[in-house]
Amino acid sequence: MVTIHYFYDPMCGWCYGATPLIAALAENKDVALHFHAGGMIDNTLIAASFRQHILASDTQIAQLTGMPFAAAYKQRIKAEKNVIFDSYLPIQAIIAAKEQGITEYTTLSAIQQCHYVKGLPVNELTTLVTIAEQLGVDAKQFKTDILANKQPALAHIAHSKTMMATLAVQGFPTLLIETANGFERLAHNDFYGDIKQWQSYINSYL
Repeated sequence: MVTIHYFYDPMCGWCYGATPLIAALAENKDVALHFHAGGMIDNTLIAASFRQHILASDTQIAQLTGMPFAAAYKQRIKAEKNVIFDSYLPIQAIIAAKEQGITEYTTLSAIQQCHYVKGLPVNELTTLVTIAEQLGVDAKQFKTDILANKQPALAHIAHSKTMMATLAVQGFPTLLIETANGFERLAHNDFYGDIKQWQSYINSYL
């Protein structure tokens, strides 16, 4: 059994690109995968001038990783009057769903699909409640947990940032594995589109 720490953000395109790699870790019974959300962006209106940069970056991510950025998402970024990116509410959703037994990977992946494929506003509670319902979560309790208390998410993000500072983590996604000699950075960038080699790489630590 090995312990791997995943530093991510739900609004990070490269984290979405890394989904197949994270899925392989989440499905590996010999890996204890710990999620650390960073709170990259807080309910921010995305300026039209910055949207082209986002789309250009998405194109690069898609080419390297093979992950799809669907037409609905691209059209929303291009044409919707007010596009708001928010890491905090999705992080609250991930934590609330975990309280009901849904893994962080499962909820994160569903949020990413809604954002990057379906083009839905994951900064809105109604979207996140729909996701929760589809995952089999008690939607009423889920909504109550999110609205009643932001503190768990804020504490989680603060802890993530403290760990990032201590371990010199400077961006998302970052994967660190615990070894006898301390924390070691996993070279996930070398394995986009090559899950078998990624699995072999991880197995070399087991």
